[in-house]
Amino acid sequence: MSLIQIFPHITGIGDSLMSGEHVTDKFDYLDNYDYAWLAYMCRRNGIKYTIKSYGGCTCESWLNSFNRETYQQIERCPCYFICLGSNDFGCCYDLGTINDDCNSKTYMGYYKTIVECIRTTNPYAYLFLCSMYSPEEDKNEKGVTRGDFNRAVKEIADHYERAYYLDFIGQGEAILGEEEITLNGHYNTIGYYKASLAFEKAANKIIEENLEDFKKVGLYHSFGYKYPGIRENF
Repeated sequence: MSLIQIFPHITGIGDSLMSGEHVTDKFDYLDNYDYAWLAYMCRRNGIKYTIKSYGGCTCESWLNSFNRETYQQIERCPCYFICLGSNDFGCCYDLGTINDDCNSKTYMGYYKTIVECIRTTNPYAYLFLCSMYSPEEDKNEKGVTRGDFNRAVKEIADHYERAYYLDFIGQGEAILGEEEITLNGHYNTIGYYKASLAFEKAANKIIEENLEDFKKVGLYHSFGYKYPGIRENF
């Protein structure tokens, strides 16, 4: 049984690792959404999916590329997986604090703006805010670890209703960098499939541990907004 099947539609927000990007030995980069881990997970469970990502994407550049589109889209989505940070990790802007916004020009400020963009158009959506794919002890030039970035994402998840930190890296499965599943800094075809299994397992664990939160998903429209006529407090 896969509880993620309660969602008829899932949207993925991310970078090359959300895009199913494959890299050749000559370092040609190909975003291949059919082989993305989210595509594998959704096809396996009969779920419609949308992917809003591209190689090299950061939180800041995602906002520049998709923010207006997300505000203007007619069809909402009941569930989002946000998997950003791999490229932000190498950027020059600071990690920031939970009080930051987009004008702060920090990772947390940009990330929160993405969450609030979704919340503005779709206040009842369920959000899985994901850890990065690589070991937490890795450090960038500022001495900040991937673990620090993951903890920032968890703090953001704790800040919003119906938002959950998905601890992909903490499961210890399908870790990026393992030789048999990695190709030139990205997953290979098998790696994306194994990552899809790990993400599904982590998402199911979150739902199982928060059944009170998820048992009312069906009171919302399939597109993620509340049915008209339903009283506010149910």
